[in-house]
Amino acid sequence: MEVSRGTLWEMPILLAAVTGARRAEVLGISWEDVDLKTGTIFIRRGVQPVRHREGRTAEFTALKTKRSRRVVQLPPFALERIRLHRREQLKRRTALGPRWRDPLDELGRPVALVCDRGDGFFVYPDSFTSALKRLARQAGMHPDTACTTCATPSPPSSGAKGFSP
Repeated sequence: MEVSRGTLWEMPILLAAVTGARRAEVLGISWEDVDLKTGTIFIRRGVQPVRHREGRTAEFTALKTKRSRRVVQLPPFALERIRLHRREQLKRRTALGPRWRDPLDELGRPVALVCDRGDGFFVYPDSFTSALKRLARQAGMHPDTACTTCATPSPPSSGAKGFSP
């Protein structure tokens, strides 16, 4: 996680590591799903890439199973970081004004995402995977490290850098 600090990828990698959520689940977390007082996150939807005639985009999707919908407790260090991220994101939102692009849910309502690409819109799932592989190499980990591999309860004993909270 250390190698992602200060990048667009810090929050999705942090959330994957501390929640054990799948890539699609992490990218589908909205601020409505986060309780910044209690430190809980409700995982209730995903984000998947979609190809259209006009090009590629992403959209919200249902989770794989009913059991996938769950509430996860954040550890204190992650709660502190997500609170800071919220303040930083609100500053970006204000600075961008009308250029901020909240994606729309299936009913056409705007959704404020926790993990956005800098302008409020979806982080493309494949971009997240590519970044995770690149950052895993930088951290001395195997590039095929998956989001779920990051969620190990304790840092790897191999001495790989990048796992300190």
